[in-house]
Amino acid sequence: MASNLAARRAAKAIRRKAVLAEKRKTGLQPATLAERVRRAAEAPIRHCMIIDGLFKNDIATLILARGHTTANLTMAAFLLDAFCLGIKDVLFRPVSGDEFSAYINAMNMQTPLVPIDPGDARKLLGDLAA
Repeated sequence: MASNLAARRAAKAIRRKAVLAEKRKTGLQPATLAERVRRAAEAPIRHCMIIDGLFKNDIATLILARGHTTANLTMAAFLLDAFCLGIKDVLFRPVSGDEFSAYINAMNMQTPLVPIDPGDARKLLGDLAA
């Protein structure tokens, strides 16, 4: 009886995996985080900014926005700790152009954001991750 139950559970798991695979193919199933990041990485960089004075304040935020149009962007914000923890937190989400502008304006009220070269930002993230 136990082997019969195990066989039924295995068959059900196989059916469930097939249904999920079909949903992913048709686009009904949302993509995993890794797939969304991979897709966003294919889009051109629209904005790359960092809070002024990372090494003076010890903590800063790096903001990277990518998108094929400025109306629909995918934003990543990294909370950086230069002297201790490295990358403390990451925010990754799709935003509209208006939402992105509101986010940048709110950040600028606290401390000014300055543009940073994307290559320098990538090196900084790599060093802090290590």
